[in-house]
Amino acid sequence: MRERIRALPNVDFLDGHDVIEPVWQYRRVTGVNLRDRSTGESRVLPADLVVDAAGRSGRTPAFLAEHGFVRPAEQSYPVRL
Repeated sequence: MRERIRALPNVDFLDGHDVIEPVWQYRRVTGVNLRDRSTGESRVLPADLVVDAAGRSGRTPAFLAEHGFVRPAEQSYPVRL
């Protein structure tokens, strides 16, 4: 899936970066504040769409709660392997 998405002309991947927090404007996410792991430098990356694909370690629910939104309901499903 990653390779198919990478092939889209208007999509870029930034490896080696951590999201510090979303950038908000009028209760709308307009990008993210990033930190480069190798240099420690921070910068804002504007975006039309922000996807948190971090799984359990994702901080999006906390970010939403900090800005007055209700935390999304959590669901868990048993895995029977």
